[in-house]
Amino acid sequence: AALVAGAVIGTLYENIRSGKLEVHKGDATWVMGAKKVTTLLLMSAFAMEVAAIFVTTVTGTMLQAKDFSKWTSNAYSGLDFLKENFEFEYLTSRICFL
Repeated sequence: AALVAGAVIGTLYENIRSGKLEVHKGDATWVMGAKKVTTLLLMSAFAMEVAAIFVTTVTGTMLQAKDFSKWTSNAYSGLDFLKENFEFEYLTSRICFL
């Protein structure tokens, strides 16, 4: 996720610095819209990748800090355990990493 976030920031910075994403008065309407949508998508991709990093780090720390020996679970794998007991964290990391 950190690699994707870095690549997104690099792409965004390069396009802004070169002036490729600047909206000019002579641009067609669809070109202006495409430039704005591109900037919006790049910024939202960066924000979602940072959210994925944050949520997975906090979840990992939380899993290491708790004692799960007294928990009863039907999970046969770590992924099943996350789905069963930490659904919000599991879904957030999956959706943000897409």
